[in-house]
Amino acid sequence: MQPLFIAPPDASQERLAEIAQASQGYVYLLARAGVTGTEGGTARPAGHVIRTLKEAGAPPTLLGFGIAEPEHVRAALDAGADGAISGSAVVRLIEEHLEDEAAMLAALGNFVRRMKAATRLTD
Repeated sequence: MQPLFIAPPDASQERLAEIAQASQGYVYLLARAGVTGTEGGTARPAGHVIRTLKEAGAPPTLLGFGIAEPEHVRAALDAGADGAISGSAVVRLIEEHLEDEAAMLAALGNFVRRMKAATRLTD
């Protein structure tokens, strides 16, 4: 098991360096301060925080909180993130289709395909 730490977007350079050194596996960088959900917005440009973490020797940095659309994934990668986490959007889709498993699986499959396409990676 590898410890991972959450990096808030408004952390000081010193705190980000501590997070970078203590993390293994990946760093979960919050796209914005606050609670999780599907709303977008960042406290300061993610690129600055990502560069600070990388310069401090962080493992891969994944951007999360508010990642609900393919353009959010593209923006995360363009800012230098190694990936994106999309938890609340997945939970929302599951909640919307609790009574219809086939519809739930179709909606989740469509969501994953759209998000993956934004990474520019192929099968």
